[in-house]
Amino acid sequence: MLNMLKVKKVLAMTLAVFLVFQLNSNVFAAEEATRGHQVISDAIDEIVNYIYKTNRDLEFTEWQIIGMRGAGVEVPEKCYEYLEENLKDQKGLFRKITDYAKLAMAVMALNRDPRNVAGYDVIEKIYNNTNMTLQGTNGPVFALIALDACGCSIPENAPWTREKLLEYILDQQNTDGGFPLSPGEISDIDITAMALQALFRYQENPKVAAAIERALEFLSQKQSADGGFTAWGDSSSESISQTIIALTALGIDPLKDPRFIKDGNLISKLLSFREADGGFSHIEGEGTNDMATEQALVALAAYKRFLDGESWIYSMEEEKQTISDVGTSFADIDSAFEWARESIKKAREYGLMEGKGQNLFEPKQNITRAEFAALLVRLLKLEGKSSVQQVFTDVSPDSWYFGYVMNCYEKGIITGKGQNKFMPNDYITREEMAVMLQRALSLETVVEVILKDIQEASQWAVPAIKAVVGNQLMTGANGIFSPKQNVTREMAATVIVRVFERGEGQ
Repeated sequence: MLNMLKVKKVLAMTLAVFLVFQLNSNVFAAEEATRGHQVISDAIDEIVNYIYKTNRDLEFTEWQIIGMRGAGVEVPEKCYEYLEENLKDQKGLFRKITDYAKLAMAVMALNRDPRNVAGYDVIEKIYNNTNMTLQGTNGPVFALIALDACGCSIPENAPWTREKLLEYILDQQNTDGGFPLSPGEISDIDITAMALQALFRYQENPKVAAAIERALEFLSQKQSADGGFTAWGDSSSESISQTIIALTALGIDPLKDPRFIKDGNLISKLLSFREADGGFSHIEGEGTNDMATEQALVALAAYKRFLDGESWIYSMEEEKQTISDVGTSFADIDSAFEWARESIKKAREYGLMEGKGQNLFEPKQNITRAEFAALLVRLLKLEGKSSVQQVFTDVSPDSWYFGYVMNCYEKGIITGKGQNKFMPNDYITREEMAVMLQRALSLETVVEVILKDIQEASQWAVPAIKAVVGNQLMTGANGIFSPKQNVTREMAATVIVRVFERGEGQ
């Protein structure tokens, strides 16, 4: 009997130790996952800051736009205008099919219609293109990716239907499972990864499914022990980026699939290409390369979306309504107050505010002082850059909002919050917004305005509050202004639409 009690006691203690170990393991795994997600987010933020720092004129490339929007980062309206101007300068003619493909995808990422960019139908220029194979496999691959990303219909008699593009791509696969740049050449890692991005939507086709498995095996075998790839004598970050984008399309986690875990892995190896300025190098340690940086942005955004359970980064048609509906509604429009819904729709329609990803506007989300400064610059069509040197210690020249904040400072719209600080990431209050609007629009104070809670406002804000209320740009409920309340995105949308429709400051 005594021995039996001892046995039970030992079993109980063993079980207890196991449960504690298991609990600690689960907690550790959760913490590791959280840290990994934060590392990805931080890397994306650094790339975005780098892009803003090196593109003061906001002439972002198509891949920068796609990557930023995929990561849920708002992109200035001027970026779309730049795309239009570039297409008009080319008279709608590009030599490479990939130029049309990336343009169509960037336009979709900006919630615009790729069938009407400065009057040109970019989709038609893809499926009717006579230079489709000029770039070898690359052309049909990106043509199919773009057509599927945009979800646009193609005439059955078009020179390049989806079926023809798919057939061409499949015919290029080599016996080793990889895809070459041109027929008869050796398999290329980047082209193989991009081919997978084009094929993944057609996995129900047994022929396609088999081709995908062979291509995955090819990439797995070509992966180096450190987690990267060596091609043509170099180990480049772009090969890693394209593979990550391909795996996330297929629903494969690069950190869990044993085929892509060697001594190192794809994610850690890609991050090893990070440079001190926030960009990524083509060859590790050789300095920032813009193409490598924008491809890394798309790859990291794709992986972040994968971790967050969101759709693949190029599945743009799944996130947006049909083109005829774009600009009229967001999926979460009903969560906004009724008085704000029409303004939110118009804010998108007028190109004043975009959503926060996945066709969501997030109406209740607060807006920061830096975000509102950027909003004012775009609204009033001021330049998005400034020749003024750094004034605020907390507004670094490397930050994405530096040009916007300094432009507002130069125009006398902002003065800071004391001790040479602007507090860019603080949420803006209603009284602060009133002051910025009064200065931006040169509004005169309306002395006759009476508000029940005006005594709660800061003295320096009272004239501005009376100005915006007197000019009916901002209102309160039942004579209450709530000066210290944070401004939400729905509030900001309502105010800027009023300003826009009345032509104030134009």
